[in-house]
Order: sequence, then structure tokens, then C-alpha cells
Amino acid sequence: MDKKFGIISYPDSRNKGDEVQSIASTRQLGKVDYYVPRNGIHTFRTQGDDIVNLICNGWFTTNIEAWPPNDCINPLFISFHVTNEGGADKALISEKHKSYFKAHEPIGCRDHDTKDKLLALGIKAYFSGCITLTLNNPFGPEVERKEILIVDPFYMFNYDKKYIQYCLDILIPEKYKSDVKFVSQWRDKSDQSTIEEKIKDSEALLDRYAKARLVITSRIHCALPCLAMETPVYFMDIGYDSKKKRDRFKGIIDLFNRIDGSYFPMRKNKLINYPFRKLGLYKFLSRNKSRIPIDWENPKANPQDYKVLRENIKKTVSNFINK
Repeated sequence: MDKKFGIISYPDSRNKGDEVQSIASTRQLGKVDYYVPRNGIHTFRTQGDDIVNLICNGWFTTNIEAWPPNDCINPLFISFHVTNEGGADKALISEKHKSYFKAHEPIGCRDHDTKDKLLALGIKAYFSGCITLTLNNPFGPEVERKEILIVDPFYMFNYDKKYIQYCLDILIPEKYKSDVKFVSQWRDKSDQSTIEEKIKDSEALLDRYAKARLVITSRIHCALPCLAMETPVYFMDIGYDSKKKRDRFKGIIDLFNRIDGSYFPMRKNKLINYPFRKLGLYKFLSRNKSRIPIDWENPKANPQDYKVLRENIKKTVSNFINK
């Protein structure tokens, strides 16, 4: 019987970055027989007696009842992250599920926080990084790069449009304001796309990243593919102030060229800043007068540390396929 392979799918997600992860998994497997919904992984059934060999990566999950995966799933845990939202980390990484993780260790984790919680429970785990680091540039190393893409640069400030515009005026030099193209990785609430349509849409987005001259973003599943495809990228490390928000970045954030929040007054998500931003009082505060260190004509090359993670993921998936 031919082996059957699957990837995690996200039918209830509006984040295009989820499908970016699905695309990376698909390209490593070469074929996909099953889409396994993240929040239905515990009730998923295959056809007949099929066992689905599943790349079990991504963000898990505020639906703490959706664990562990159904018995018809043989998981490869790689690029695995357990969120602390809703107490999911305490529910999933627990004595209740220890035997399941032990049966499938070592667990490749997308971040050091998930890894450390598994290790503390006595489960073999390691930092794998994200499977999106395995993406290739489909246009090759000599691709003609044209667009400057600004992708959700102040995602954590999406509640205050005037403040976002103020920050954009600081970020983008006047000379380039007519050149940049704004992109969002967030789908409209009304979007009713199928899984296949979502994947096709995210593939088109990846093609734009692959041909961009420069990308600036606060989305890790924009920045990580850009690293993998050798597109110059800057990660906007702004608005992720609390430990709860930063845990999922541990290890990943070290891979990027970054812009910190020191250039943007009142950027922290403190309660006192909400009314002050609403009143526009940030305009009266002193700004960091230093030029934001982005070369818009000849962008700085990306760090190369990710390549070790990339090759390790590819080797791990290849072993899984051929096992």
C-alpha cells in the first residue's frame, strides 16, 4: 500500500501565513493526500484503513479539546508551537498527554519556549525553526527584483489608523512613499475561500515576496519565507511587548534583521498609551531623530544563520518520507 501523506490545514483561519506554512510542508512532501484541519485533528478520519503521515507543524491551539491527534495520524512533529493563549500550553504540554508526546519524540519546536516546556515534562525536544525556511525561490537566484513591499508593518497597532499613519511617516522616507506597495496577510471576514483557493492565493503572495527588492513586515510568516527565498527583509519588532506575546518568537526572531520600537513614540501596548494615542498626543513627544537603518536602494543582506535550520528540517522530513 502506498504511503499517505498529509499537512495541517486551516479552514477557520483568516491568516494567510497559515497557508504559507501549508505550502512549505507540501513542497517538502511532494504530494498531499489529506488536509488535516488543525482544530479537528482529534476527530479526523481517513478513508478506509489509511494511516496519514502528517507533518504536524504550526500554531496549536486555543481549542484545547482538539488534542491529541486521532489514532489514524502518524505525526512528524517539526516546527511545532503551542500557544500560551487560553492556557493551551498548560493543557497540551501536561502529564495527561505526556505519553503521546513520548511516543513521537523528539519533538521539533518552532520556538525555544515550546521546546523548554516539553523538556521540563521529560520529553525529548529541540529547536527546529519553522518549515517555511525550506521554501525555495521559484524564480532562481537571478530573479529581477522590483517591488518594495510593506506587509502589516504595525500589525499590533491595527486599532488606531491615525497612529499607524504617523508611524508610517517615520518609517518611509519621503522619496520612497510613492514606490512602496502595501500588503496584508489578513483575509476579510467575509472570505469564503476553500482550502485549495486559500493555498493558491498564498502561493501568489509568496511569488511577490520572491521577486521583491525589499520587504518590511511584522509578520513572521512573511519574514521567514523572505529569508528562505533570499529576499531582503526587515522584521518590525514593535508591539510585541508582553512575555505572553514574545514567547513564540524565541529563537526565530534572532534570524532577522530587525527594526526596534525606539523610533516610534507611545508604541508600547500599555493602558495609559491607548487614550494618549487616541488624542494624538504622540505628535508632541520627542522622536528618535536617528535615521531608521534601512538602505532602500541597496538593502542589507539577510543573516545566514537560518540555513543550518533549513537543511536540518529538509533532512528530517526526507527521513520521515522514506522511513
